[in-house]
Amino acid sequence: MPKDWLSLDLRALAYLRVVLALFVLADFGNALLNVGAFYSDQGILPRAAVAIAPSQLPFSVFMGSGSAEVQVIWILFGMVCSLLVLLGTYTRTGIFWAWFILASLHIRNHYAADRGAIMLELMLFWGFFLPLEARASLAARRNPGWAALPNQFRSLGTVAFLVQIALVYIFTTALKNGPEWALEGNAPLIACRSAQVSTPYSEWLAATIPNLLKEANAPVLTFEAVMPLLILCPIAHNRLRLLAVAVSLLFHLHNTLVFKLGYFPLMNAAFSLVMLPGPFWSRIWPGKDPSDPKVPADSLPAGYRLSTMATGWLILCLIYCLFCNVKTCPRPRKTKIPEPIRSFGKAFRLEQSWELFSPSPPNDLWFRMLAVDAEGHEYDLLRPDLKVSLDRPRAPMSQVSHLWQMVLLNTVYFEDRDLRHGVFEYWKNHLHRGLTVTKYQVVTRDFDEQDRPLSPVVRTLWPPEHRVQVTL
Repeated sequence: MPKDWLSLDLRALAYLRVVLALFVLADFGNALLNVGAFYSDQGILPRAAVAIAPSQLPFSVFMGSGSAEVQVIWILFGMVCSLLVLLGTYTRTGIFWAWFILASLHIRNHYAADRGAIMLELMLFWGFFLPLEARASLAARRNPGWAALPNQFRSLGTVAFLVQIALVYIFTTALKNGPEWALEGNAPLIACRSAQVSTPYSEWLAATIPNLLKEANAPVLTFEAVMPLLILCPIAHNRLRLLAVAVSLLFHLHNTLVFKLGYFPLMNAAFSLVMLPGPFWSRIWPGKDPSDPKVPADSLPAGYRLSTMATGWLILCLIYCLFCNVKTCPRPRKTKIPEPIRSFGKAFRLEQSWELFSPSPPNDLWFRMLAVDAEGHEYDLLRPDLKVSLDRPRAPMSQVSHLWQMVLLNTVYFEDRDLRHGVFEYWKNHLHRGLTVTKYQVVTRDFDEQDRPLSPVVRTLWPPEHRVQVTL
């Protein structure tokens, strides 16, 4: 096997450190702006309504208080740790505490977390075992001897990082086994017109080039299936990785425009650049070719050489991640992870599932928050025009933040009465327009075999609809 197979460039790891810190800061910043609504007892999900497994309790520091002020302190602490990672000083300490606080935040309200939250936690976890501060960091300035370390670096940490990226593509593809993907071939069209994730651009695509979107079905599946081969193949690996990065950038950057999926597509595009081979980094980051002198082991960057215990731990975590992904596949039989193995994965935030647009793309649904004024006039607070209508608004989720998008969708899929009640009460108690919220509803719309929209169906999520049974 080539010497630099499954390796990463130290300059790429410096880039990973900066990008990772920026995404974590953005996540904390978003939480800071919405702390009252999503992470306090005065918001949509008080602590009494949060169901947390015992294995998760030590990691949820946000469960210690329901006060928004206390939650702000924890978030600010997480941001300080992220800044340490960004600057490259006390990086390992910063990564650990940033991961700890971020995981605690997502556990506190997992309804507001998405695949991007899972990805961010995993990247922080694997980054703990990589020498992220070996280049372009304050620590590197304090240790000028690190400049002589070879740029090409391989360890079990780099293997874990690359395998994790490959697992995302492998199981995203494997789980797309619905008829829309496998038989009908119209999944991209359905996704683009789905109100759950649509943007004005995606709806324009669905209305303008529906047949071309159907033709994109096979290329999307091919791209996701081939990506792991391009990432992990030992033959011509530098060229294949360069191709993987180029295609990944085009695919994920385009998806940031097509779908409203939070940071996830942008995150995938940014993390793909870490896989760029050494010759590319030498072109944009030139310098003397390090001669690899004997650097004392006690002065190496953290994560440069892993101890036997750390190596064994990483192998155990990789095995768990593989098993965790395999168990999400429904065929030939869906595997169940027994306790306490599952508790191990939950406690260290290694549990993952990449069911994105799978097994089928999301259907067309949107929400209504009905309210009345003192004169009895009714309004829909989730429409820009406030008009009460069953006409589908344009890109409905573009009217709310991504955190609200995730929470609203989870009120449908998780059937959680506490969450539905919390959403309803929050809108009812925090509205200052002289209006009274009366109903929280979801509207679904199906299409016939000729792709013509059928009549919308309305379902009230809160207050619960009481059905009266009449006995004759």
